Amino acid sequence: MNNILIFIAQLTVITGVCWLALKLVKRSSPQLSQNLISVCFIICLILPLLRLSPFSINPYNFLTETTTIEETAAQEWNDVYLNAPQQPPMTAHVTQYLASAQNLESQPVTEIVLPEFKHEFNWYQLLIGLWLVGFVVSLVYRFRQFLQIHRIIQRGEAYDLIQDKAYSNVRVRISKEIEVPFLFVARHPYLVVPERMLDVGDGHLDHIIQHELCHYRRGDHWSMWLGLITSSAYWFHPLVKHLRLQQKQAMEEACDEQLLNEGINRYNYAETLLFVAKYNLNNPLVAHMAAEPKLLKSRINAIVNNSKLKLGKKRKTVLTFCAVVVFLTGCIDHQAQAFMNASEVVKLISQDFDSFRSAKLSKGHFYLTLMYDGAQDQETVAELEVISRTGQKTWLVLGPLKKFTEVVYTWHFKLLNGAALSGRYRINGVIPDGVVDGVAMGLLVSDFEGNISIKKTKSEIIREIPNIVCSWPLKIEEFRFMTLMPQLSVNNPDSAERMICGAMLMGNGEFTLQ
Repeated sequence: MNNILIFIAQLTVITGVCWLALKLVKRSSPQLSQNLISVCFIICLILPLLRLSPFSINPYNFLTETTTIEETAAQEWNDVYLNAPQQPPMTAHVTQYLASAQNLESQPVTEIVLPEFKHEFNWYQLLIGLWLVGFVVSLVYRFRQFLQIHRIIQRGEAYDLIQDKAYSNVRVRISKEIEVPFLFVARHPYLVVPERMLDVGDGHLDHIIQHELCHYRRGDHWSMWLGLITSSAYWFHPLVKHLRLQQKQAMEEACDEQLLNEGINRYNYAETLLFVAKYNLNNPLVAHMAAEPKLLKSRINAIVNNSKLKLGKKRKTVLTFCAVVVFLTGCIDHQAQAFMNASEVVKLISQDFDSFRSAKLSKGHFYLTLMYDGAQDQETVAELEVISRTGQKTWLVLGPLKKFTEVVYTWHFKLLNGAALSGRYRINGVIPDGVVDGVAMGLLVSDFEGNISIKKTKSEIIREIPNIVCSWPLKIEEFRFMTLMPQLSVNNPDSAERMICGAMLMGNGEFTLQ
């Protein structure tokens, strides 16, 4: 949701700055106005890609992180807590296995309730769906307009009106279905002229043909298609629609200006513009001379009076500033986040493991065995750092932890969307109550390429009494180990035991898995 709002804000700033720039240059140069709008449309279209450029800006990099390890436990909105069962039950498989091996008494069998991630209403998908519907409707509407023009051209009669060999590839069609001449360029350029205008005097037809050929010579059809694509992609944004109208006006005025510079009589040309102004063709796929009534006055005034404003130093400075603002705004990473929920990159599959003896490890999965030795105050947690494909980081919080004499934890996770474990972890809330204390973890990781690695909590031994799991004083008998992991099915307790044996108990702090 935040990503969409940031993106819309970027789009608004870029189009708003372009609108301001147009106010500065509108009476100075129609061609410059047209170029500004075209550049603005290009930036809008590539806006989702600019965050991947070397100039990409993460706005949250300017925020200073002051959160300490002790304070992190209070940030529940940034973490996913995987609460252990208060009374871990014994599954039927393990009960039968232990009973047959040690003649242990059967224990009551209940199902383990796995912790679930909270699912919230996905506004992001809803807004994307609404945009997609609008985009498809816009494309369908444009396609209907295209078919309308195509049918007019197909039913038109070929005619030889253009004597200049430089435009020999422009195909002329005479049509009874239209009232306004227009230029349409798709696969081939077509100049379509109403049949009733063939007998028009006062040089109006020559002016009309010169105007449409000027559009073709200037390549205005490319600007027109650029505007149509942009307005279809951003159908919801009013500033984009406004710039599309400004583009059409600038395109017509630039063409008028070029013809006047080539020596056409400005008064006769203005009369031609008035002549065709009473007709209009409401189709954005074509270029035509007819002006909308609200734009007619400014065009005729520019033709007759030839009034221009010089682009002074102040205006140039403001334009430069606008260009910098547009560039920096476009480079802001709209997908950057100040925080990311662990549920976006990690999914809990089960507290049981897959059968490692009979199946290959799934790509992008990891298996974790964890034990805690220390006083129980319901505040001990272990955290694993997870990095998303875009480089965002979050912490997967495991806890609060109970002492290993009650339960040894096991989890099977799936990494989502190309995420990966960084290897960093941190422990908080360990309270000593004996000879050795801390949290030990063993991980079996299968990355998205299928590479398998085993990582454990380890450090240099700096004490006389070792803190290594499965070694004195943390030696645990095999069948005692199995009773501490009732959530595992047959054979898996062996795997979990081997996974954590050799890991070291680590106290409070931040470390790296080895």
